Amino acid sequence: MVTAATNLSHEATGFIGRIPVRNIWLLMLYASDLLKTSERALVDAERNPDEIADLVARLLAQAVEERQRRQLSLGYLEKLLILHGAFCGHRDEGRVPADSDRISRHYYDVAMITDTEIGRAALTDDGLLAAVREHNLIAFRQAWKKFEEATPGSICVVPAAELRAAIEDDYAAMQGMMLGEAPPFDWIMEQLQIAEDAINRR
Repeated sequence: MVTAATNLSHEATGFIGRIPVRNIWLLMLYASDLLKTSERALVDAERNPDEIADLVARLLAQAVEERQRRQLSLGYLEKLLILHGAFCGHRDEGRVPADSDRISRHYYDVAMITDTEIGRAALTDDGLLAAVREHNLIAFRQAWKKFEEATPGSICVVPAAELRAAIEDDYAAMQGMMLGEAPPFDWIMEQLQIAEDAINRR
C-alpha cells in the first residue's frame, strides 16, 4: 500500500503526477518577480535545476529583506516629516507640543536611525520622500505642518530654542521608558543636524 507520506516523498524528489518538480519550480520563477532581483538567477536556475529550491529560498529571503528595509526607510522618513511639521508649527504659530504628546520619542527614533545604512540611504531617496510627503498631504494634512514644503532643500527638523527646551524636558521625563541607557540629548540634536544637512544636500 502506498501511503500519503510515500507519495509526498516521491513528489519531493522527482515528479508531481507526470510533471518534473524542477519544471514547476521554473514556472513559478518565470511567473514571479523574483528573477528581476538577479539576472544571474535565471542562468543558475537553468544550468543547475537540482538547486532551484535553494535558489528560490535565497531569492525569497532577499525579497523579504528588501521589503523590510523599505518599510524601515518609510518609517524613518515619516518621522522626519513629523519633526518638520513640529518645526513649522512652532516657527509660524508658536506651537509647542503638550506633555501628553511625548514627541521626544520621534526625535530619539530619527537620531538613532540617522547613522545607519537604512537612514543614510533614505536621506538620499527623493522618490521615497515624495511618496511619503504625498501620503501625508492626503492622510495627515494640517496646514500648519507645511508638508508641501518638505522637499530637499527646505526640510527643517532641528528645533529652535523654545521648542528644543520643551522637547528636552519631555526627553528627560521619558528616560524610564527607554530600553538601555538613553543617549545624551545633545547627541540627539547633533544627529538631527546631520539628517537635515544630508536631506537638504548641504
